[in-house]
Amino acid sequence: EKEKSFMKELFEESTWQCFRKRSMGLWGHIFTLKPQVPSKQTKKFINELLNPAKKYSEQMSGVYVDRFQKYFQKQIIKIENLEHKGNNKLFKISLDKRKNKNFILKEYSTVQTDGWDRGKTEFGFISYFWKRGLRNIPEPIVYDENEHIGVYSFVKGKKLASKELKKEDIIEIANFLSKVYQAPAEDKKKFGLAKEACLTLNDYIKIIDNRITNIINYSPSGKNGRRARDFLDREIIPLAEKIKQDFYRNSLNFNEELSIDEQVIIPGDFGFHNCLVSPKGHFLLDFEYSGRDDPIRQVSHFIHQDSSKEIEKELIKFFLEECKKKLNIPDFEEKLKRIDALVAMDWVLHYLNVLKPDFIKHLQFAHEGDQDYIENLIEDRLNKAEFKLNLLKNSLNI
Repeated sequence: EKEKSFMKELFEESTWQCFRKRSMGLWGHIFTLKPQVPSKQTKKFINELLNPAKKYSEQMSGVYVDRFQKYFQKQIIKIENLEHKGNNKLFKISLDKRKNKNFILKEYSTVQTDGWDRGKTEFGFISYFWKRGLRNIPEPIVYDENEHIGVYSFVKGKKLASKELKKEDIIEIANFLSKVYQAPAEDKKKFGLAKEACLTLNDYIKIIDNRITNIINYSPSGKNGRRARDFLDREIIPLAEKIKQDFYRNSLNFNEELSIDEQVIIPGDFGFHNCLVSPKGHFLLDFEYSGRDDPIRQVSHFIHQDSSKEIEKELIKFFLEECKKKLNIPDFEEKLKRIDALVAMDWVLHYLNVLKPDFIKHLQFAHEGDQDYIENLIEDRLNKAEFKLNLLKNSLNI
């Protein structure tokens, strides 16, 4: 810990990130030394080691300033490339140290082939609800459609771990969903459909079919390739088929479409993983997949998605009670139960998106081709898919 503290003081944060990302192997060797006080020889070695990384960091910072200055009236004094798990690039832009004037600049990935415009969708959602008076979202500043770059106010806060959540947090997030759901019908018509929106029951089936189609031809590669292929063939495909057949057998009116009055605007990737808590309140982030959709689908995705798996059962139950009370969804419990197994299977397959060639391109864009990161992510997603599938099988008594 002393060595680590010394290293962090030795050079600025941007250089630290650059060094850590490109020298992970050497990192381990440095911290096995464990000296009580860094020796002069160690300091000299580290300085020599970091000199190229520092120069690289300074060069890249200059490149970013040249690219991003046009979005700001005042001079940029600092740019931080924020590491994160998403598919886009995030930068913290500082204009004035004394006034703590910071912004988030988001460069959206454009390597997808499905035509989904992440930046335009998110900026449109935030702009609309900001004008309606919603203030627990970032303030939209500017969106460059040609460069796929959005600038927003910087939100300072912390993400709550599942064990930290209380009923007050559940109330806040349910209230946010309620306010978003209240957009009037005339305004809803101005929005496009949400990513993978389900306006009919049959749409839920189509999502499962599409996800399987996207990975069915996966060719095993890397250290987890064989494991992934066997999991698809022996577990995923047979159970997905059974769930679909049960759904068809127990449901009616598969192609009856929700009217505009029955549809709502959903945030999309909604959960505590996209929520920052500060003294000013709970702030929601990430609306790239927002749009018109079935109101019950967002509720179901909240309870099944990855960031909710460790939330206490009593709090999940409380969330559903709040939604039933505040969202005005007719036949709430019946509709939730009807789609439950399909949404659970959707999440199993969602984890396996990492097997899609397109998804790998996203990761290479956001993480600069870090193959170790990608392999570790695939292993992590396989573990999560297997765990989620076992929960689903238990719920179906299989």
